[in-house]
Amino acid sequence: MAVFKFFLLFFIHFLILPTSAFPQGSRTGKVVDILSEYIASPEFGLTRINSGEPASVDSIFSAALRFSGGDISLALSACTWTCLTVKTATVVTPILGTKLVIPFFSTDDLTFAAKNKNLPRYFFEDSPVSSSGDIDKLAHFFGSAYLQYNSFIPGIVELFGYFIEVFEESFKVDSKFSARDIIVNKIGIKFGNELREKPEAKPSDFLKQYKIEK
Repeated sequence: MAVFKFFLLFFIHFLILPTSAFPQGSRTGKVVDILSEYIASPEFGLTRINSGEPASVDSIFSAALRFSGGDISLALSACTWTCLTVKTATVVTPILGTKLVIPFFSTDDLTFAAKNKNLPRYFFEDSPVSSSGDIDKLAHFFGSAYLQYNSFIPGIVELFGYFIEVFEESFKVDSKFSARDIIVNKIGIKFGNELREKPEAKPSDFLKQYKIEK
């Protein structure tokens, strides 16, 4: 099991590290910048207030599609990175206790802070009544959708989601195992799968399924 965990660490590091090793890296970064600016804007703030949380999540995905030229895979990837509320993750290896800081795609500090302030966070009936609510679930949702949309192995994304949760515990990542994360991963998988057949699918239609999966 330990060998798999180190392989997983290696995989995650190169999956999320924005370097020239990934041809699409610079393109993803550009869309993340533009999408972050959109979410940080007063325009999006009004959409969230007037239309509600689920509809504002739809707005984020619609904007990502526009900014990516209709590329669904790129839009899902950009939504995942943009909806993260941290710029890095610190991993502590279980054997050596070595700290590794893994950087994410992100925008400048000022836009990043404004974007985080505007992100939807109360789209489930049991979303915590706190300043952060379920803000962290957006990256789970879009990330699972992205992996499913680009996967051709049935069940692999759901399995990967479980391993990520275990990985976070074992490697002392800046988060804890969450059963609610697993549920969000499942509805994200459904969204990604639906996008293959219906590119017009909306995130809100699947966020509503949280209660059913729970």
